[in-house]
Amino acid sequence: EASLNYMGRGWRVFLAMLPLVGAIIVVVIALGIVSAIAAHSHLRVLSLVSTLLSVVVMLPRDLFLAVGMPAIMYLQVVKGEPWASIQFGKIFRTIMGGGVNYLMLFVAVLIGGIIGQLGMVACGLGLLITMPMAQAIYGAAIAEFAKVAPERA
Repeated sequence: EASLNYMGRGWRVFLAMLPLVGAIIVVVIALGIVSAIAAHSHLRVLSLVSTLLSVVVMLPRDLFLAVGMPAIMYLQVVKGEPWASIQFGKIFRTIMGGGVNYLMLFVAVLIGGIIGQLGMVACGLGLLITMPMAQAIYGAAIAEFAKVAPERA
């Protein structure tokens, strides 16, 4: 549609992720600048330290996003929580309160992501077929979790 009226929900999901992703981008840029300066100045110790610091900072972030992304999407889309990505208490309660249901949501999102990325490898086929299918899997998994999740999630 030319008026782009359909972007409302996607815009809210973008805003839900903005604070967390924005902070991550700032940290990555700062560490990248330090690494680049150290490498250019031939300060190998500083370059090594900044690289190790990048790994130490990014590993917990990656683990949090891998496990917490379904909860963030659930909080944003179903519960309508603003800035869901930085509401760590609610994310934790959703994960722990959902129990096995949350585990199934996580597995469904994981499988959807694998399907979407496999299509990307196959000559861009994923842009047309598998990425939209992965997004449909995400949506269906979140909707199913919303139906079966106990109230404490």
